[in-house]
Parts: sequence; C-alpha cells; structure tokens
Amino acid sequence: MKTSTIKVSLLLAGMMIPQIAAAQQTNKFLPTTKTTTMENNKAIVKKLYETVLNNQQFELLLDFVADTFEGPGGTGVEGFRNPFRSLYNGFPDLQWTLVTLVSEGDKVVVRWKWTGTHKGVFRNVPATGKVITGNGVSIYELKNGKIVTVDAHVDRFGILQSLGALPADIAPVKP
Repeated sequence: MKTSTIKVSLLLAGMMIPQIAAAQQTNKFLPTTKTTTMENNKAIVKKLYETVLNNQQFELLLDFVADTFEGPGGTGVEGFRNPFRSLYNGFPDLQWTLVTLVSEGDKVVVRWKWTGTHKGVFRNVPATGKVITGNGVSIYELKNGKIVTVDAHVDRFGILQSLGALPADIAPVKP
C-alpha cells in the first residue's frame, strides 16, 4: 500500500512540474529577451545623443547606424548625418536633452529638445546671436543594435518664429 501511494504521489508530482515551469515562463513580470533588447535599444539611442550629437563626434556614427540605413538624408551613415549638417552650421554649440525615451519592440521613441546659439546661417536666416530651443520627436528603428530608420518630427515653425523669420503671432486673416 505504501509503495503504490508513493508511486501515485511521484506520478502526480511529475505531471505538475511542466505546468509549474510553463507558469514561470509565461509570467509577465519576469524579464524576457525582448525586454532586454528593448532596454539595449534605448541605451543605444541615449548614447547616440550623449556621445555623438552633444559632442559632435560624427565619426562614431559607424557604431550606431547600420550600413542599410535609409532616411530623408539618404542611405548609410552619411544619410543619417546629412540632416544634421545645416543644424550644426547654424547652431555650432547645440546641446540635446532627452525628455522622454520609450521603447517597444524594435522601435525607440524620443521626445527631445535642443538648445543652441544661432551663430551661422540656418534655413536661409543669417545669424542672429539668439539662443534658440527646438523641440521634436524622433522614432528610431533598430536591427542588431544599429539604427536602420528614423522618422523625425520637428517643430520647425516654432524654431523659425524664434529666429524672427516668421511672426510670433500668426493670426487668421479676417474676411
């Protein structure tokens, strides 16, 4: 009788182990590879701003941008860098601040602001000497730890108003 009770107990225990293991693997509070990848992607984008953009060390872009990068400035590292050229020409002391950094899947969304002194021509506006702050949101897509696309939404209107290129108060025209 004792032997059969032990056998049944062992059999039941053996049947429960896979369910316990499966429950632990599907626990939404346990770290997963996906979470680790998302955290790594956030760290990469944060480092891009801190190391490359704030220090204008564009030679380091090879560590951040994939050869297959495609964006509005072209392809590869130069395609990533091109949109920044006029910005740094107009604001050579430009500094970025990350306001919000969020990751989901292979995407990283950054709400940022930059501040710089308008010391050179920017968008056909001669240097004003004004300290300007620009705001925007960029959505990065990463593959294998490198940026493959970016979709940037910039408050260009606000920047041009700050430079005096557009009126500060654009009121609707009354009929």
